[in-house]
Amino acid sequence: MGKKGSAPAAPDYTAAAQATGESNKENLASQTYANRPNQYTPWSSTEWSNDAVWDPASEQYVTQWSQDTNVSPDAQRAIDSQIGLQAGRSELGESMMGRAEGDFGEAIDWNKFSQAGGTPEYQQGNRLELDQFQAADDNRQGVGAIRNRAEDAIYDRSASRLDPQWTQAQDNKEAQMVAQGLRPNDPAWNQEMENFNRSKTDAYQQAQYGAIMGGGEEAQRQFGMQSDRYNQDFDSAMKSQGFNTDQTAKMYGANQNYNQQNFANSLTQSNYQNTLRQQEIAEEMQKRGASLNEINALISGQQVAMPNAPQFNSSGMAAPVDFSGAAQNQYSGALDAYSADQAQSQGMMSGLGSLAGTGASMFMMSDRRLKTKIKKIGHQMGLNVYEWVYTWGEASVGYMADEVKKLYPAAVYTNAQGFDYVDYGAIK
Repeated sequence: MGKKGSAPAAPDYTAAAQATGESNKENLASQTYANRPNQYTPWSSTEWSNDAVWDPASEQYVTQWSQDTNVSPDAQRAIDSQIGLQAGRSELGESMMGRAEGDFGEAIDWNKFSQAGGTPEYQQGNRLELDQFQAADDNRQGVGAIRNRAEDAIYDRSASRLDPQWTQAQDNKEAQMVAQGLRPNDPAWNQEMENFNRSKTDAYQQAQYGAIMGGGEEAQRQFGMQSDRYNQDFDSAMKSQGFNTDQTAKMYGANQNYNQQNFANSLTQSNYQNTLRQQEIAEEMQKRGASLNEINALISGQQVAMPNAPQFNSSGMAAPVDFSGAAQNQYSGALDAYSADQAQSQGMMSGLGSLAGTGASMFMMSDRRLKTKIKKIGHQMGLNVYEWVYTWGEASVGYMADEVKKLYPAAVYTNAQGFDYVDYGAIK
């Protein structure tokens, strides 16, 4: 059995996709245009413009937008004043860099400061001239060495805690500056590192001061221990010489008072020297940082701020025309119509097949002269099957009498008017 006509051609999906892409570009361009409003306030205005620019990558013209911001005359004068003031501060700070370089150009000469006060030695005096006591007193020498060892130990303990802290702090500082876009030898980098190193030096200097003071306290503690042993030795020496308790106490008291007074005077002088040295160092550190602090104060002023345009609700982009979906739907509809038409034709031809060969007579007007809009739709029983419209307007399906007469002449009859009929029951 043949089929009626041919199936609808598949859509051109490439062209549909290209049309969808073009629609998307048009929607995007419309949305972009909608989101480029010109804005005007009492302080400033923002205006948009665009030009067609050739894009070598896509080999086509693309739209390039430009945004121009203009401020009111009063606001422009204020901005110019701020920029001028900031430029003036920067230039003044730059002119002071020579002074700062002079302050930091050379390392601190620690020898120019007053000498640190030493640990006062215990002084026996000349009130007693006892060989045995003097021999015992020799054990109380070396307090100065004890203080030096104590100072070294205290400083080393402080430094052992400061070293990892400042190493970590330096790593963090450098990482922070790198994250800010700074690099070694940049002016801002060098300035931050100078401030960092000055704080680090101050911390170690404080540790040194603490070691000096701690060494003095250790010397005092050691002196007390030496004094207790001295008292014992002195008492033994006195008794071995035949002095009684009262005489020993008086002689010991006089000698002890003398020695203590000498030690107190020496300690006061040592503390004064240490205080004087600390003050000189603090003044030197303050003087070295004064120029840099003044420069920082100049260049850290208020920055120029542009006026802000008011916010607005952005336009959303409309969905592009779905040409691919429309083509698919159109194709599906045409295919459904074709399938229905095929089913109808097959039904009619099946009806013709059921009539042919039954032997039951059934006459149909089949003369070609009475038919219009003739269209071949299939093949059955060795004959072509057609659909047509009679001249009086009725549609029908079947054979052509002239073709049937050639294969089945007994199935064709002519009426009185000369038109042919076909007996479908005689077609076998």
